[in-house]
Amino acid sequence: GEAFAVSKMFDRIRNPPRGRQGGLPGESARVYVSDGTPLRGMGREVIPAGKSMVLETAGGGGRGNPGDRDPEKSEQDSLNGLTC
Repeated sequence: GEAFAVSKMFDRIRNPPRGRQGGLPGESARVYVSDGTPLRGMGREVIPAGKSMVLETAGGGGRGNPGDRDPEKSEQDSLNGLTC
């Protein structure tokens, strides 16, 4: 329940992972306080007492043009919560 300091050097906050061979970029990483307050990707910050730091890691970039994929497989991925 105490405040704590954290020194961070997280990459991919501002620059998402790039796709390859026509693939789309992945999702950027996010780092924030449990109350939703965003934190910088790098540097020292204090997390207030009773709060926690949340880190959402970046998603990988795609490989190949998603338009070239089998439409049925793309639809199944969408139904499973995946994006191209």
